[in-house]
Amino acid sequence: MFGLLGGLHYIYNVMNKEIQDTLDYLGYKVTVDVPTKPPHRGNNKFYWWRRYPIHKELHKYQPIEDKIKNGDFNYSPYWTQVQYEYYWLAEAIVKAKGEKEWCVEKEREIRTIYAKRINKLSEDAMKDEFERLEAFKNDLRLHYGGSREEVDTFVNEFEGSLDECVTFYKLSKKLK
Repeated sequence: MFGLLGGLHYIYNVMNKEIQDTLDYLGYKVTVDVPTKPPHRGNNKFYWWRRYPIHKELHKYQPIEDKIKNGDFNYSPYWTQVQYEYYWLAEAIVKAKGEKEWCVEKEREIRTIYAKRINKLSEDAMKDEFERLEAFKNDLRLHYGGSREEVDTFVNEFEGSLDECVTFYKLSKKLK
């Protein structure tokens, strides 16, 4: 039994080394722990590039502190999913190279398929980041007042966490 597990561990390490070498060759850096690829969930013609469900945000009239705890303004999860796709691309290339019918065209086809998904996820991530920042600014205005210019200036110049930003903005409105 130990020999079998040791052999599987060796194969896993060799496979990881090949995937890491492929990632280096492609110029991608994966900095997150990548889960196994989820099973195909069916075709959604509107969001076919997304493999995971989206985050459920709280209602717009919930307190901003609750929204922060819920993760409504966190870093967009699409950036993490882009890194997953980089890893799965390298994994698919390594798997294809192990097959008898491997050729450069097969690798190009795999790269094209993954590039489309990565580009769409990147677009979603950019849009999501912008929307999260705007929602945060709008919630500050809704709960603690101030003009759009005041909130924009305060948030853009503030350095710290979201909780600290809310606290200091609240204090700055009380002092005025």
